[in-house]
Amino acid sequence: MKILVTGSSGFIGKNLISFFNKKYKKKELIIITKKKDVTTKIYWANMPKVDLVIHLASRANVGDSWINPTDYISSNLIGTINVLEYCKLHKAKLILFSSYLYKGKNTIKSKETDKTYTFNPYALTKKNSEDWCNFYSKNYNLDICVLRLFNIYGKKQKAKFYIPSVISKLKRNQEIMINKSIYRDYLYIDDLNELVSTIINSYKKIIGFKIYNVGYGRAFNLYKIACLLKKYIKSSSSIKPINDIDKNQILYTEANITKISKTFKWKPKINLNKGLKNIVR
Repeated sequence: MKILVTGSSGFIGKNLISFFNKKYKKKELIIITKKKDVTTKIYWANMPKVDLVIHLASRANVGDSWINPTDYISSNLIGTINVLEYCKLHKAKLILFSSYLYKGKNTIKSKETDKTYTFNPYALTKKNSEDWCNFYSKNYNLDICVLRLFNIYGKKQKAKFYIPSVISKLKRNQEIMINKSIYRDYLYIDDLNELVSTIINSYKKIIGFKIYNVGYGRAFNLYKIACLLKKYIKSSSSIKPINDIDKNQILYTEANITKISKTFKWKPKINLNKGLKNIVR
C-alpha cells in the first residue's frame, strides 16, 4: 500500500513516520512525504498516486490563531481542500486529523453526535475542513475518516503545549500557576500511532464520511498533572492555584471513544502516569 503523509515534520508526523518505519517493511507500506507547504503548487507537482492520504499538515496553536487567522485559513482550510482535490483525482482514501470541537461540560463524555462549537479561529478552520470533507465525500464519492483528536502528548512535543511547558518550568525550578478547575483528556502518542496503524490495517472500513473521537476516554486535572510531573522530576518549583480563566477557556474535555473502539477494535494502553514517566525519563 502507498501512503502520502502530509505534515510529516510535526510532532505527530515525526512520531508516526518513526513508528511506521519500525513496524512495517518497505514492501508492505510505502510512505511518501514532502517537506513543503501543502497550500503551494510545488507540493503537489509530480506527486505520485497513492492509496491513502494521512493529512496532518496544519497550524495548531490556539493563541496564534487569534493573532494570524489568515495563516490558519490558508494552512488548515486551503491545505485540506488541496488534499481533497488530490484524493478526487486519484480516488485515494483520506484520514483527516481534526480537533476537539465540543463545549466541554463537567463529567460528560463528548460524543461525535454532540453539537459542535468553535471558540477560536483554529477550531473554526478544523470544523470548516470537516465540512469540506463531508461535501467532497457526498459529491465525489470519497472515503474519508475524520479523527477528532482531544489532547495528544509525548516526547519531543513543542514547549508551547501544556505538558512540555510545565516540564520546562519544573526543570528550571520556576513557579507554575494553574487553575485547579481545568481538565483535559490526554492520549499518549504511542497509543495514537497504534490507532492509525490499526485503521490502515482495516483500510476497507474507511467508507463514506465518518467522524471519530480520539482520546484516552478520561479527563485529567491539569493542576494534578503538574504535581505529578514535579514529583517525577524532583523539582523545587512551587505550584500555585489561581482563579483566573480566559473567556474562551474550555474547562473540561473528555472523549467518548466507544465508536472508534468498536469500529477498529482499539483501546488506549498507556495510562497517564506511565506516559508522563516516559517523557521525563
